[in-house]
Amino acid sequence: MNTKKPHWVIQSNLGNPQDMATMQQACNELGLTCTLVKAIPFSNELPDIPTHQPTLFYGSANFVTNAYRAKRWQPCAFFDENLFRFSVMHHYYGDQVVNTDAILTTMGQFAEQAHSDNQIFFIRPDNDLKAFAGSTFTFGEFKDWVEKLNQADFELAPSTPIIVAKPKVLEHEWRLFMVDGKVISGSHYRSYGDLQVNVNIPASVLDFAEQLANTWSPAPVFVMDIAQSEGRLGVLEINGFNSSGFYASDIKAIFEAVSDTVLPSF
Repeated sequence: MNTKKPHWVIQSNLGNPQDMATMQQACNELGLTCTLVKAIPFSNELPDIPTHQPTLFYGSANFVTNAYRAKRWQPCAFFDENLFRFSVMHHYYGDQVVNTDAILTTMGQFAEQAHSDNQIFFIRPDNDLKAFAGSTFTFGEFKDWVEKLNQADFELAPSTPIIVAKPKVLEHEWRLFMVDGKVISGSHYRSYGDLQVNVNIPASVLDFAEQLANTWSPAPVFVMDIAQSEGRLGVLEINGFNSSGFYASDIKAIFEAVSDTVLPSF
């Protein structure tokens, strides 16, 4: 059995520089090696990183997905493209999802439906590859967007699976880092649409997340976003850990727990 501690590969040209420094410091304090790399946006180029020890990547969705698909490093990322989908989460969590009314369709199919141009919908990709950010659109805006997709060679296409739901008022939103069914750390990050980052997470939110994670988890390590809407808790989405922002979460505690869960497999 390989008992070497995991090596972390961290994209340096991403997000908050303070988070990058904190990740590097966490690795140093935990006795973990790490390599900082710059990833070229929208490029498939991967760094020359040794493959002889367990290796974990952290960076943009494009960077991590390309590394994962290359199958050169293990475990690389906690990600399964078939499981990290809103539709799969909805299947397992049911009415515990905020957008429990969501329907699965495609961009093209939805654009062909009969709705008023000023009717508003929440729309997001079904998968977790960040092709576009989930947001509200008027039906007219969305139709115009799909029409442009028909006229150009974009990553998105009319056949792209999407989730469509009625817009919800999200009173509070929390991000929780789950490892083996337990919340390792997390952060409150938004209230009524405004960014409000703090470490306050009610016990009810922690209990809710762990109950669901023990019902079903897409991977041993993942991120669960929970929201309160109309006074009710629900899962907003699940995300791959390796590309998720930390907000006020304890990065060192997360890196330690993730590293520890990797070792028994090597």
